[in-house]
Parts: sequence; C-alpha cells; structure tokens
Amino acid sequence: MLELGERHFAVAQEEDARVENRAASSLATAEEVGLARLLLNSSRASFEAAQGEATYSFLAVAALLGRDANTVRIQDNYPDAAPLPGFEKIAGISSVQHPKVRIQEATVREARANVELQRSRLLPSVSADSYDFQYGDFHGNTANQWASVLTVHVPIFDFGGAYLATKSASIKLQAEIERRAAVGQDLKKDLLDAVMNIKQSAGSFARASGEVVEAQRVATRIEEQAKLDQALLGELNMAKLKLLDKKADLEQAHYELLHRYALYQEATGGQWKWIAR
Repeated sequence: MLELGERHFAVAQEEDARVENRAASSLATAEEVGLARLLLNSSRASFEAAQGEATYSFLAVAALLGRDANTVRIQDNYPDAAPLPGFEKIAGISSVQHPKVRIQEATVREARANVELQRSRLLPSVSADSYDFQYGDFHGNTANQWASVLTVHVPIFDFGGAYLATKSASIKLQAEIERRAAVGQDLKKDLLDAVMNIKQSAGSFARASGEVVEAQRVATRIEEQAKLDQALLGELNMAKLKLLDKKADLEQAHYELLHRYALYQEATGGQWKWIAR
C-alpha cells in the first residue's frame, strides 16, 4: 500500500507540473490549475498518512515481539490462504475441542461436584480414630493401651438450609448443562457467519481484480495514443492515477479477505490454520 501511495503521489506531482507549465503559456485555465493542486494535496496527504501508519505498525509489531525494530523484517507480500475445511468436519471438531466448549464443560463438572458436596451434607457421616497409649513408672515397668473411637455425625434440623443449598446447586447444574448446549450452537453459528463473510470478501476481491484489469487496459490504450498526441498526457496521468487507486482498492480487498480467513481460524478455536503450509 505504501508503494502504491508513493507512485500515486509521483504521478500527481507530474500532473501538477504539467498543468502549471500549460498555465504559464495560457493553455490551462485557473480551474484546471486548482484541480491539479487539489489532486496533488490530496495525494500528498494520503501518502504521508500511509507513511505514518506504516511506521507505527512496524514499531508496534517490534514491541509485540519484544525485539528491537532494527532487527525486525516484515514480509512485503501476503501469504497464501489454506483451503477451507469441510464445514461439518470442522464444526464437529470445534464442538468438542474449542476452548469455549472445554471451559464450559469444566464449569459443568464443577457444578456437578458441588451438587454431590451439598447432598453429602444431608447424610450421616462416620469417622474413626485410634490411639495407642504407652505408660510406666520409674522402675521401668511399662504397658500399652490401644483405644479406638467411632463417631457418627447425624445432621439435625437446620431449618431446611442444607436442602435448599442442595436444590440451588442442582438448579445451577442444570443451567450450566443448558449453557453447554447453547455454547455449541453459538459456535456453529459463528462458523457459518465466518464462512459467509469469507465468501463475501472473496466476491469483493474478484470485483476489485476485474476493475484493475479494466483500468490497466484503459491506461495502456491511452499511453499508446499519447505517444502520437501530446495533448493526451493529462488524460494519461488521470488514467494512471485511476489505475493506482484501483490497485489500492485491490490490496485492501485482499487484506480484508485474508483477515476473514484469520477470523475463521479464531472461530474454530485454532482447530484449523488459515496460512497454507
């Protein structure tokens, strides 16, 4: 994107200089001069903004990696996206292995254990303790005594506190089980939405590619004509600028498409990797 911005700015400068030269010879109107300057200023602003964004992004990546910016090298072309997996297959895997599912299943196990704990408080409990006593006198006569104590704890009436605690734990368990089913449904919907977004972005990318091809065809035709007619140089510069704009749109569409692939990986919980190996 930065390279396209730089080329756009260079063509805008060329067009501005051409119009200024024509104006000096009274061959260009004030309106044409104003439009050329406006185009130049707009292109300059866009290029400077792209430079600032590129610098910030570079430093942010270096900080994220914990490395000095001078040691970081960023690939200047996009990676290839891996083919999408079969929907039912990846949905089945995600329904079991997705982190959200595993977290919810852990919550269900915790709720079930709490129910068992609360139920145990309604039942009698038994504990046994054994003791070994050794005693003697100053003449060396000693004896051992072994004693065992069996204790039975029987819950007494607590105004229904233990029963209500058990019932509350059971209700929470049922709610968590239902939540587990809802998590699975939400994940499947997220996967379906992610696939639809990829298809929409792929359509936008295809349209942008076609527009670049058409803009290139027009620019090439005018360039050939301008070799024979200098009056077409202004039209040629405008065609070049339009071509660069279309290429920038294509780059943005490509980025959006790959970003959708990355979001699909996130929706699968990392069970599928979007970068082709």
